[in-house]
Amino acid sequence: MACLLCPGRRRRRPKKAIPYEWIYPPPRPQQQPPIPRHPQSQSPLFGKLPVELRLEVFRLALDCSPIPVHTKGLPRFVGLQNLGVGGPQVTAVCEARLLSLLMTCSRAYAEALPVLYSVNTFSMGSSDTVSLLAAASYASWIRRLEFVSLSGMPPISVQRPDEGWIERRLNRRFFQGEEFCRAAWLKTWEDMRKLEGLRWLHVKVRALGSWAEAWRKHEMEVLMPLRGLLKDEAYGKLTVNWDRPAAQGTAAEDILKEWVIERLE
Repeated sequence: MACLLCPGRRRRRPKKAIPYEWIYPPPRPQQQPPIPRHPQSQSPLFGKLPVELRLEVFRLALDCSPIPVHTKGLPRFVGLQNLGVGGPQVTAVCEARLLSLLMTCSRAYAEALPVLYSVNTFSMGSSDTVSLLAAASYASWIRRLEFVSLSGMPPISVQRPDEGWIERRLNRRFFQGEEFCRAAWLKTWEDMRKLEGLRWLHVKVRALGSWAEAWRKHEMEVLMPLRGLLKDEAYGKLTVNWDRPAAQGTAAEDILKEWVIERLE
């Protein structure tokens, strides 16, 4: 008996998901200063100068604030950002002036590495960078941080409409994007709370274009995750580019009383 074969449409093989640990590595135990392999007693720096003077030398040599950092590629890593022709580029470790002192010997690396992270202000503008810093082994050494956010629509919780399936399919991509931005915004401040040694924090939020009015309207909902972020009398400053909301009790000055609020025109 003859059979009529109707070739069906080939189903595409589902793409393999990127492993989560490639994007966000698991938190590492807090690092202790590495043990030097050689005492370097023949060196005048380590043989004659006391520890207090050596740390002061390292502080003067490594203080180069602010240091912009960013994430790039998969698996993600944190690199120095060199703003030059052609956009941001990752600076090679052997060519970075900040790290040249640490590469001289193991004892200089052991003594100067905590100084590098504690005296400098690190500037970043993405949630991925904050997540990687919070998971790094040197997170407890970071003392000063600057976070810059350039955003359009404010990351607020949006309720999906209950219309028919056609409307839901048309609006699915829009609502998924809004939910992702809201989750990334909340995760940024959740990861920043893991930086237990943070003593100075400057948050700059700039609404692009005409979105400033929307940020002003939802200021309390958007900035509520910053509440309780400062620990042990740490200094915090918030800079925004919109006016204070008219309604009483909905401004950042009402919910972030321990912060210094700066409003730019």
